[in-house]
Amino acid sequence: MNYMSTTHIIGESKLRLLYSDEDLNSLISDFIAGSNEFTFSQLCNHILSTAEQSGNLEKAPHTTYSHISLTSSDYLKITKMIWERIWSKEIFMLFSSLNDKYRRSDETYFIVNK
Repeated sequence: MNYMSTTHIIGESKLRLLYSDEDLNSLISDFIAGSNEFTFSQLCNHILSTAEQSGNLEKAPHTTYSHISLTSSDYLKITKMIWERIWSKEIFMLFSSLNDKYRRSDETYFIVNK
C-alpha cells in the first residue's frame, strides 16, 4: 500500500516554466495575435495559466501550491521575446499619461501593430 501524503505550500512559489524557447515564443505569438492591446501582466498571467493547465511548470510531486508565480529568469526570457517583437515593429509600447483613468501607471502596455 502507498501512503504518500500531499505537501501543501502556502504563500508564493516561483516555479520554472518547462517550455522550450520555441514553444514559449509560439505561445506569446498566439496571445499577441488574439489581442489589439495587452499588458505585460496579462501576457505573463496567460503564460502561467496555460503552463499550469498543460503541465509545463516544474512542480514537486505530491505537492499543491496556494500561489504560483514565474521565476525571475522566466520573466527575463519573456521580456527578451517581447523586445524582439518591438524591434520588428510587431508591437509597440504605449506611453500613457498619469492622468489616463483607464490605465494603471505601474503597468506596461503594448499595442499590436496590425
